[in-house]
Amino acid sequence: MEKIAYSITSRGELKVKYKERLIRISGELVFNPPMFYADLTVLENIKELDDEEKRQIVEFIKEDSLKSIGTKITFD
Repeated sequence: MEKIAYSITSRGELKVKYKERLIRISGELVFNPPMFYADLTVLENIKELDDEEKRQIVEFIKEDSLKSIGTKITFD
């Protein structure tokens, strides 16, 4: 699997780096509990990624985010 890197850069943006591509996903950060609601339609509209790659990105971030950055990231 290709390496996936991500970070929440503001209260409304999640940056994902995948295959040398930077993907900016809008969303909303709340602090109690710490959660970022990412807009899944932004990722779905990227034509250069197939459905399996998109699924891998979503699953990796959902599984990794709470333990790695202390904020649960969910896609809706």
